[in-house]
Amino acid sequence: MPMPIAHALVGATIAEILLPQDTSHRLAKVLTIAGLAVAPDLDFFFVWFLGLDRDWHRGFSHSLAMSALLGGAFVLARRGHRWREAATCAFAVASHGLLDAVTTVQGRGVELLWPFQAERFRFGLVELWEAQPGWLAAGEFGRALQVSLVELLVLGPVLVGLIWYRHLAPGPGPRSRSGSGFF
Repeated sequence: MPMPIAHALVGATIAEILLPQDTSHRLAKVLTIAGLAVAPDLDFFFVWFLGLDRDWHRGFSHSLAMSALLGGAFVLARRGHRWREAATCAFAVASHGLLDAVTTVQGRGVELLWPFQAERFRFGLVELWEAQPGWLAAGEFGRALQVSLVELLVLGPVLVGLIWYRHLAPGPGPRSRSGSGFF
């Protein structure tokens, strides 16, 4: 199970790749999109505070349809956003469910195709620690911290390297500050 740090770093990386260089308030948008990439885990509200079954986690909020809805809602809620920014938001939110599916080995999986299909997907390509109910009470905070540190050490340099490539590297072409980046 990826921790919030992994979801945020992947979301920020997607934003860094897809947002044009000349995007106004770029840093604020990258940080907001990083936060949106973590948002599907707000479904824990149903489990922790409403006392609903743990099956609510990794359900509809992790689906590709929900990521498209959130991307569209984000644009509608904030005037001045372009559709490209909506797509960036949607891709960042979609990355959450996909990352969870890729790293789920033991759990029930992720409902990626909700509302069209109730099947849950778990690809188990990379095994990470998967928090079980009561993990905090079981004293596994240290394990969660360790996983977060590994995620930071693996994904952080990818984001930093991309930022360096797009913003700081001298020379002409896509790396130039005056260029439009990848797009």
